[in-house]
Amino acid sequence: MSQWSNPDASGNIWNTNTGNVGIGTTSPTFPFHVVGSVNDLIGITGSGGGRGGIYIQNTNSGGFASLIMENNHGSFGSYGQFVIGGSTNGYSNNFGLSNADRVIISAGGPNNLGLSIGTQTAQPLVFGTNNAERMRIDGSTGKVGIGMTTPQAMLHVRSTGTTDGTYSFLLQGSTGNNTFMVGDAGGVYVGSTATHGLVMINSATDASLSLNPGGVNVSALSIYTNVSPSGNYATLGNSSIGFNFDTRGGIPPLRIMNAGQTQEYLSLFSNGNVCINTNMTDNGNKLQVNGNLWTTGLILPTSAGAGKVLTSDANGNATWQTASGSSSGGWSLASNSTATTDNVGIGTTTPAAPLEVQVGQLSQTAGQTYEMARIDGYTANNSQIRFLLNRFAAGTGWTTASTRIQAWTDVSPQAYIDFNPNGATAGMAFGSGSTEQMRITQQGNVLIGKTSQINSGYMLDVNGNGRFNQVVVNTSGADFVFDSAYHLPSLPELQKYVQANHHLPDIAPAAVMQQKGVDLGDNQTRLLQKVEELTLYLIQQDKEIKALKERNRVLESMEQRLSRLEQSLK
Repeated sequence: MSQWSNPDASGNIWNTNTGNVGIGTTSPTFPFHVVGSVNDLIGITGSGGGRGGIYIQNTNSGGFASLIMENNHGSFGSYGQFVIGGSTNGYSNNFGLSNADRVIISAGGPNNLGLSIGTQTAQPLVFGTNNAERMRIDGSTGKVGIGMTTPQAMLHVRSTGTTDGTYSFLLQGSTGNNTFMVGDAGGVYVGSTATHGLVMINSATDASLSLNPGGVNVSALSIYTNVSPSGNYATLGNSSIGFNFDTRGGIPPLRIMNAGQTQEYLSLFSNGNVCINTNMTDNGNKLQVNGNLWTTGLILPTSAGAGKVLTSDANGNATWQTASGSSSGGWSLASNSTATTDNVGIGTTTPAAPLEVQVGQLSQTAGQTYEMARIDGYTANNSQIRFLLNRFAAGTGWTTASTRIQAWTDVSPQAYIDFNPNGATAGMAFGSGSTEQMRITQQGNVLIGKTSQINSGYMLDVNGNGRFNQVVVNTSGADFVFDSAYHLPSLPELQKYVQANHHLPDIAPAAVMQQKGVDLGDNQTRLLQKVEELTLYLIQQDKEIKALKERNRVLESMEQRLSRLEQSLK
């Protein structure tokens, strides 16, 4: 007999059976009991625009709305559950949370081996609260990100930047004391707070390193040798004395040495003297330097005064002295108030000019360079003018060395002028970088694109092409061709000459042009001579052509008369 109702006005039907309903079983033990051997026992497909699936509700506020899955062990030997407790659920807490109105996912049973939550593909696993993402595990790399969506390390934590805490990472002990912290601004603190940053290595009673432990008159950095801080031999920072270096066994309290501790670079002695590269030897002066000293400024206030000069005695002691001759015009040191007529020498005690600079000896080896002076421009432009001596050939005299003035920018050589360049003694050369572009020889010849010339008779010798807007060459012209006394060769004579010499009279053959070049002025005159000779030939040919035309006209007239006479005799 059917236990189903007839459809109501909305088409709904229901089962009126008061017992359990079984599918695949004749003894159902649940209100709805399905038994089968297929993979999927129940299929639910929804096509609505809202929720589609299974809706589970327990109307008892003290119970659970749950989805429980049990495997083949039975009797809850191994199970997983998805439950939410009622609003007054009084069961024992789960994981420290009350069951009331809380959703819990868990696995249990004596045979259960764990709970897995994850994705089957390379999609991320995301955790969130308050409808916002809080943590994710990247599906491709397994990297964990907290506070960010693209973790760059296996654990990547980023602070939210809000006022909900001082740290982005915090470890505390069982008593609640901070043990390790990473501040929101990036600072790392051990054993204290972000404002007090305590760091200690070894134990609290026998520390080998302590950073800002706090308290009055306690060093910000201490290095101890035993339990008592009195045994330390280095303390940096103190609320009362700042820096404190203690002496140990006569060794300078502060030393900077090389890695092998075989060479001392700097020593600070208990008497306050500072030694640099002296191998811990104190000669009694406040600052001792074994080597060169480079500084952008030096102030010696003792006995200093306007117009004084710094001088040295035989032992190297420097003092400020009044410049000799300052009252008689030999020196002018105050705002160019007085011009001096004496010579100034740098590197020489007998200057022969208003300013004479003598430098060291240039090496005799070919290829050596000696910089005599340098003028620097504005620092940001890195512009310089350098004065150099170059030994272009082995020797000691001036004939094997050139003097160069060269511009430099950004440590790169630019344009230069060479005096007495290689291969042009007493001449000048102009170049760029390290390449010569033009040279003026001792004779005044100008060479462009070359450093020597075969024929020194040319004042301008160019190895390359030239382009000009206008070139004017001095020439005498060839009007002498039209002089009545000028001998114009006959065409047979000209033909005979060309056949014998393969070039026109008065014109240099090609071989000579290739070897010596062409004198533009002379060649232009000779070409004009040939043009004018051609003009005379044309005038002569014109006369002969006119005479031939006249003879032809007479012959044609006579031929016509003879033709008419023959016609009359027939």
